[in-house]
Amino acid sequence: MNLLITTADIREIRPIAQAIDDINKVEPFIAEAQQVELKDLLGVEFFYAVLASPDSYQTLLSGGTYNTSQGHAIAFNGLKTVLAYFSYARFLMNDNMKHTNAGFVNKVNQFSQPASQSQITAKYQDARSMAFSHWSDVILYLDTNRQQYPLWRSGCTTKTNNIRSTARISAVNNRDHSCRK
Repeated sequence: MNLLITTADIREIRPIAQAIDDINKVEPFIAEAQQVELKDLLGVEFFYAVLASPDSYQTLLSGGTYNTSQGHAIAFNGLKTVLAYFSYARFLMNDNMKHTNAGFVNKVNQFSQPASQSQITAKYQDARSMAFSHWSDVILYLDTNRQQYPLWRSGCTTKTNNIRSTARISAVNNRDHSCRK
């Protein structure tokens, strides 16, 4: 799968230890976040259009400034920031456990101890909250620039499955895709 972000994009929003340079440790979380959260938010067809031709969606991906119908300039960060936060959240929930021949273990040394599950969960929820906050900015951009994004469908009535947010979300997890082209 073509990944829309890299570990460097995640490091721009939150610190990840420099020792984690092995892309094989982080890329699976990026791929999962794309496949689950981003595809659910964009809808299947729009998601695959962006994935197939990311150069055609640079402003959507990287963010920028646009004008509302009232003429106000609005800045937003783009889908890469949304994806970086979702990927970071997945990384947080899964990185502290290592699979060994003896099963899953938490690595410990004399100078550190693992964070508690409640601490990890709080960081995870914070990262997802930030993803949804940036997503709401992306929704406003997409709705305002609807003519540039014909595959975007705002206002679909959908059931959410694994995506929860307090943000106003227009298109989430439409399993029957009845409002998608």
